Amino acid sequence: MKGRPEDVTVDDLFPIYKNKPAFTKPTSDGAWWLPLLEKAYAKVNINYEMISSGSQAEAAKFLTGAPAKQMATNLQTIDELWDSLSQNLRTGFILTTACFVEYQGLQPGQGYIVKDFVKVHN
Repeated sequence: MKGRPEDVTVDDLFPIYKNKPAFTKPTSDGAWWLPLLEKAYAKVNINYEMISSGSQAEAAKFLTGAPAKQMATNLQTIDELWDSLSQNLRTGFILTTACFVEYQGLQPGQGYIVKDFVKVHN
C-alpha cells in the first residue's frame, strides 16, 4: 500500500449468486486469475462492498502502480473516443472498460457500447 508492493493472501472462497461467482467469472478456458485479482483488491479495500462502486482506473492504478485516467465517454463523439483509445493503445497504456451484460439487448461477445451505439467487434 501507499506506493509499496505488498503481498496479499486470499483463499479460494468466492461470493456466489445463482451457483456462479457473483462478480468476475473465470475465463472460458477455466482460468481463475481475474476473480483472484478482484478478490485481492477487495481484501485490501476491506471487502467486496467497498469496491462495488469503485472505478476501473482506481483498480488499475492499485494493481500496476502506474497513473490512471478515467474517460467520460458520454462527453466525446465516437470519433474522439476512438482517437483517444487508439492513442492510448499506441503508447502501451492498459485499457479497461465496463461491461453491462444484456444492456440494451447486447449479449456477451457481441461487441461494446459507445454512447448508446453498438459497435460490433469481431
